[in-house]
Amino acid sequence: MTPSLELPLFPLNVVLFQGGTLPLNIFEPRYVRMIEHAIDTDTGFGVVLIREGHEVHNEDVQSAPEIHNVGTLASIQEHERQSDGRYRVLVVGGTKFRIANTWELEDHLRMAHVQLLIDEPTLPIRPSDEHLVQTYEQVRRSMATPEKESDDDFSDASWVSMRLAERLPMTLTTRQRMLELDNAHQRFDLIQLLLKDVTED
Repeated sequence: MTPSLELPLFPLNVVLFQGGTLPLNIFEPRYVRMIEHAIDTDTGFGVVLIREGHEVHNEDVQSAPEIHNVGTLASIQEHERQSDGRYRVLVVGGTKFRIANTWELEDHLRMAHVQLLIDEPTLPIRPSDEHLVQTYEQVRRSMATPEKESDDDFSDASWVSMRLAERLPMTLTTRQRMLELDNAHQRFDLIQLLLKDVTED
């Protein structure tokens, strides 16, 4: 059985994949405390996609946002405290998890018991998917400031499929579906369908 743990959640309108990076501007007091605790203890937190609701807590809204039950562990790669107390951080995605139950602390920080999910198997690039590797390279080159990931592995179907899922235009619901798949070839198949729909429109 995979490990389970208790961790704070950061509900966002974004999907974080394993190996992906995410810059964050932290200003809400509950998340400032969460980040400071993560820095002090060298621990992380969970990034989960909001299903319905808002990222920022509103005193007029009593209910917490609805969230998807599969998210990604985030660890802090870089952090900088601003003069006004905010934090600029860069996090990297790690293992996926499934939420067992959640509760809120007094400051409305969402906590959860989660079950870590087994990493998907390493699979080779199929001949039918080789053009998707080229598609990813084109997407990265088209970025305003194309960066080189330190763990580039164009022979790993999981790595390439997750980077495409991060950067190709698609709905957040579809991106979440990509996250929840545990097989890179299935993720490639879904990407193929999406690209086919785009070219046929």
